[in-house]
Amino acid sequence: MGTYATQDFLSKILGAQTSRDTWMAIEGHFTDLGFDVVNFGVVDTLTGLPRGFFTNMSDEWMRLYAERYGGVDPMVRYALESDDNLLYCSKTIDKLPGLDNPLAREMLNEAANFGLRCSYETPFRQNYPGQAVAFNLGSSLETDDFLPFFAEIEEDVVLATSLAQSFMPKLLFERRGMENWVPLNDDAQRLTVRELETLNWLANGLRVDRIAHKMNITNDTVNFHIKSIKQKLNAKTREHAIAIGFIENLIR
Repeated sequence: MGTYATQDFLSKILGAQTSRDTWMAIEGHFTDLGFDVVNFGVVDTLTGLPRGFFTNMSDEWMRLYAERYGGVDPMVRYALESDDNLLYCSKTIDKLPGLDNPLAREMLNEAANFGLRCSYETPFRQNYPGQAVAFNLGSSLETDDFLPFFAEIEEDVVLATSLAQSFMPKLLFERRGMENWVPLNDDAQRLTVRELETLNWLANGLRVDRIAHKMNITNDTVNFHIKSIKQKLNAKTREHAIAIGFIENLIR
């Protein structure tokens, strides 16, 4: 597809009016290249669990994934443990970690039934503190057809994923409520109203006693909220919780 397709892709992203439009431009470009599945996944580096996906996969698959496979996904583990791009197919399956778990192999077989028999996975590290993220571009083609298909478009795919990556931080910041975002194991969504208020006062630099005064509660209750916030956000310190709060769009 070449330079023209890449320039057209960039023009569509830059011309997007909303975050949804941005994601649809990204998804549309990769489906135009010939991929059946477009996933952008987020993995918590502390728990090793997926926090969610921008995806065009079916609701049926995502329900099955959430109920059965979210904790054993070998592609999630690969994104967490490796910085290298992976061309996944029957000839490279052994590069995926965690396949000693029968449920992980079952997941790959089930994913094939939903249009992901082979894929290109490209992990990213920069600009995502506490998170590993990756594009996983899937195809329903069998290995012998997928490999020549990918070889023909590889240069376009590598360039397009790099371009799309630069726009993903904004989408992740605004992901809550977007129809293409499927949350998984996302404890940040379960902060209570009082915990969110406490986190916001912390981000504004208030001490515990000042927060207690603002919220008309005791210092001990504020400290209890802070402890709960850190646990839910997997934060080691208050400062870490505040940083995650900004990333997760929890602080206004």
